[in-house]
Amino acid sequence: ESNDFLNKLSIIHLFNNLYSSDKLEKYINSKNQTIFLDTQILIRMLCILYKEDFDFEDAALQSVKVLIKTLEKYRDRIKVYTSYDYIEEVAGHLLEAIQLQRFLKLSYVAKLGKSKNVFYNTYSDLIKKGVLDIDTEFIDFIQELLDKELIQFNHSEFIKYASERISEI
Repeated sequence: ESNDFLNKLSIIHLFNNLYSSDKLEKYINSKNQTIFLDTQILIRMLCILYKEDFDFEDAALQSVKVLIKTLEKYRDRIKVYTSYDYIEEVAGHLLEAIQLQRFLKLSYVAKLGKSKNVFYNTYSDLIKKGVLDIDTEFIDFIQELLDKELIQFNHSEFIKYASERISEI
């Protein structure tokens, strides 16, 4: 698990270094590019696309925001791909976030600091910064991400719907 974390951190660091220099621009302009998005990038893309104009403090979210802008700028030169497995993993993270909801009301949870769940951390940051009203429930945030009201669902139905919705984005 620490290797995965180090790999992701290295990728973010590499992207930040490319972006902060003119190397990224030169690389993209050199030829048509293909980019394959993994779970962690897709999760952060969903969060960024929820509030594109918000200035996220998280370095990984900032990097993905730059990636989104770069992809938009060079739309005609970059092909973006992902796999259905990655999309299902993102749906799994969303489901995990929903399952966290029942613990959010506990007084000691806020004292524990950041969660490992990016969706929960994004929700918390948006509440803290006043982007979301303090009365906004976490499930409302998730429903807005998916553009669907979640009343009753089982795990497999949720994963199927969320995966379909994510692949549309």
